[in-house]
Amino acid sequence: MHYHPPMTGSRHTGFNLDRIEQSLSSFRSHFTEINAALIMSREDFTPLIVSQLMEAYDFANHLWKNSINLFSPSGLYHMLELNHIVLCGTDKSRRLEYFAHLQETRAKFQKNIKSILEWYRKKYKKHTPYRLAAGYYTRALSHPQLFVEGNHRTENIIINYYLMGEGLGPYVVSRETAVEYLNLSGMIKFSYKGEWITDMKRGKYENVFGEFLRNHGESDFLLEG
Repeated sequence: MHYHPPMTGSRHTGFNLDRIEQSLSSFRSHFTEINAALIMSREDFTPLIVSQLMEAYDFANHLWKNSINLFSPSGLYHMLELNHIVLCGTDKSRRLEYFAHLQETRAKFQKNIKSILEWYRKKYKKHTPYRLAAGYYTRALSHPQLFVEGNHRTENIIINYYLMGEGLGPYVVSRETAVEYLNLSGMIKFSYKGEWITDMKRGKYENVFGEFLRNHGESDFLLEG
């Protein structure tokens, strides 16, 4: 995406992990009532999911400190690794347990990232940051999805990394905004690439989600140097 690696003296030094964990934990503690209000219910948001998301954000901070552009050749490897961490964490024994699944994920990612990269190269100088983030999110989340599993969680971290690179507040799911976010993400998930009717719907979702990010991104999820 239109990401500029951090420069010396940048006011943002990474994600505020404490603040992010606070928001995720609050969301988890109210998950039952949130899930009941959704158009389509979701899997339980467990303490393990929170833990692995925090590992992924910690990894993202490592990438940030090393000025990694996620859409560079080496950055794509790290993008895939973010999904692995979201699903399995960093524990080596758990990685071995899910080895076949991770191989399947790698193959799907390598196939599906191509069209997204082509779109990105055409649009990164033309779109606003929020529109570009939303455009990436809708293309990665709609069918065929970028990853086998964990697409919502992984893509949210990826667009947050991009928004941080633009000096903008990221969106982290919260009790107050979860229903709107998850319902919108669900509609995106069940749209299909290549069908003109659903392509039109996805374009609408892209606009709506771009405004959602603009309205609900929060700079206190970032650390300032």
